Amino acid sequence: MASPTSTNTFILFLRGINVGGNKKVPMADLKKLLVSLGFQNVKTYLASGNASFEAEKKPTAAEIERQIERTFGFSVDTVIRTLPDLHKIRKSDPFANIDVTNEIRLYVTFLADKPASSLPIPYTSADKSFRILSVTKSEVYSVLDLAIAHTPDAMNILEKSYGKKITTRNWNTILKIIDSLVSYMQRLTLLLLLAACIAIGCDSDTTPADPEESLSLTISGFKPSRPNEIYALWIEFPAAKAATKHSPQHGESVYRLVSTFDVTTNGDLLGLDVSNLAEKLGVSLELAKHGLISIEKKDSIGPEPNIEFLVGEVVGTATTGNATLKHDHQEGVAYPLQTLSAEATLASPASAPDDYKGEVYLMRATDPAIPQASIVGLIPLPSKWRYALWAIDSTTRSLPPFNIFYGYFSQVAQADSNPDDNRFSFPGGRYPAATSEAVYPLISGNITLMVSLEPNFGYSRPTVPFGAIVLETKIPADQAAFTPFTLENTALKLPQATLILDR
Repeated sequence: MASPTSTNTFILFLRGINVGGNKKVPMADLKKLLVSLGFQNVKTYLASGNASFEAEKKPTAAEIERQIERTFGFSVDTVIRTLPDLHKIRKSDPFANIDVTNEIRLYVTFLADKPASSLPIPYTSADKSFRILSVTKSEVYSVLDLAIAHTPDAMNILEKSYGKKITTRNWNTILKIIDSLVSYMQRLTLLLLLAACIAIGCDSDTTPADPEESLSLTISGFKPSRPNEIYALWIEFPAAKAATKHSPQHGESVYRLVSTFDVTTNGDLLGLDVSNLAEKLGVSLELAKHGLISIEKKDSIGPEPNIEFLVGEVVGTATTGNATLKHDHQEGVAYPLQTLSAEATLASPASAPDDYKGEVYLMRATDPAIPQASIVGLIPLPSKWRYALWAIDSTTRSLPPFNIFYGYFSQVAQADSNPDDNRFSFPGGRYPAATSEAVYPLISGNITLMVSLEPNFGYSRPTVPFGAIVLETKIPADQAAFTPFTLENTALKLPQATLILDR
């Protein structure tokens, strides 16, 4: 067995795997392959094809490439470096003079052969989005500025100049690999010293975890999902189909599902799984464009978000990103709901004066003959969202026994979707009860009138409101007919979330 020294620790870089579903190589399978070749202490890093291992002597790239083709059925070019090679790269500090911003990407391209290019160095592309800073016998150091161009020809330039047997990695990936290996070797050395002292062996559980990108989510204002529905967390990347960290495509996006989740009655996250991100996403979080929470049917979650709820742009540095996910993003539900206001009126047909106690409309009126629209600031919702009017029990915050769902609506002076209660051309209506006693609870002082945002899954009559209430008020006890009362705007209490990326 090789002793844990930097000179027999090797780092393997695979070219062009796990890109847009092509040449798929799960990292767990790559690890098994390297172990089968007799290498020890094998670890993998991210899904872009990086691994480290220990061996008595440096293997050839051809040896590993043959085994990859036999195992997976396709050819993959590889490049091998030693840990001292990476230490030398880090010590040279090739990007010391670069002012790094959110849009700057630093890259190291590993060459399989000595460069024979006539490209003048330093090199700057015509649109100034891509620069090659320097070239050594085995590496090319370059900078990409996404603020200038999202469709740079960087990879084509590199391949044309240095051939196709090259592979490129983000500078942060290189640093993470070095730090992980150094930490691992320090721990392993300490364990061997302890073993020598107390004469026991060390098992595999003592090896440190591979460095992986990670994320965390915190939420506020969320309610438990309804039956057959579930929340889902997605990351949007600026690429079409292939979403690689090397070739983002301007104006195109790909969504990757992180995990579904629910919320407890206390508002705590339930079931969010952020493990194995490299396998789930297949793309580095360095390119994350937006975080997004959608509403999904539990039995039919597709490759993209169904009903987008909260959205936020990822900002930060190359190593840490964050996004505040809110409804008032142009790609979310709608904005700005904070300006929405409304009044409601208990109404009564002239033939049954007491029936007003169970009939309510979102309208302003002092006379039944001249009702007016009361909703101000009602904004159009995306096609997958609707407004809905409800009456619920103020104490339990659930539907009362008489189950008042008045219907969906989208305009300020239009009857809602319930055809049985459209005496006035405004959202609202009356509970269709056989006796007047059944409708009296509306003026009991314990009924809340509310307007919710509803994901449009095609329900004709949902059983409970979705957890996004934009207007609400408790109907005053013994409220008189044709005396409007105001609904409070609760948009500031709508759910929101914070996404933190460690990339």
